[in-house]
Amino acid sequence: MRPGSPWPSARPRTRAEGQGEEADEPDEVLATTDGRLLDHLEARVVGPDGGVRDGGMRDGGMRDGAVREVEGELQVRGVSVTSGYTDPAQDAAAFTADGWFRTGDLVRLAPSGHVTVTGRLKDVILRKGETISAIEVEELLASCPGVAEAAVVGVPDPDRGELVCAVVRPADPASPPTLTDVVAWLRGAGLMVQKLPERLELVERMPLTGLGKVAKAELRVGLAAGSPA
Repeated sequence: MRPGSPWPSARPRTRAEGQGEEADEPDEVLATTDGRLLDHLEARVVGPDGGVRDGGMRDGGMRDGAVREVEGELQVRGVSVTSGYTDPAQDAAAFTADGWFRTGDLVRLAPSGHVTVTGRLKDVILRKGETISAIEVEELLASCPGVAEAAVVGVPDPDRGELVCAVVRPADPASPPTLTDVVAWLRGAGLMVQKLPERLELVERMPLTGLGKVAKAELRVGLAAGSPA
């Protein structure tokens, strides 16, 4: 268990990760979702404005007759969720006023109750009030022809709040992909229109942290100054 975490792993378990009837579901469902939350957990999806997107979910199905997929932060409560931290100062950040635990996971929640984790709340872009998972776009870009490495960050914009910027290290610097190429490929891969990059920056190398991860903070500073490098 992570120190201070109420979960035995990084996020709430689903039936696909454990046992239960999930094993009898079609392979396509098991391959493209993270399963359904365990029955004893109550869950809801919250948008960037703090509003509940689906009215909550319990026992593997969504409430209020929901008929569409919703996206946002997954919040949960139930008998297996901790009642608080040993340090009370952490409770305000970890829990809502009405007792829901903020997982920090960004998810898509289907009417069937199936959850697909798309990223973390700390790695998001807020465009026109909508939360966009940078990780979701990056995972698709990793397979884009001509792309050797990619990072996706939000760039401040007076009209949108933030715009989606793809920073790409091309596989062939002599023939790099264009924004049109990238957008067309992502559209073909099924990415929603509102999540498509609106800016493309090419780099010879990605700045890295001491742990070898892309230094997105450094990219953001560079982009604000006019260049990612």
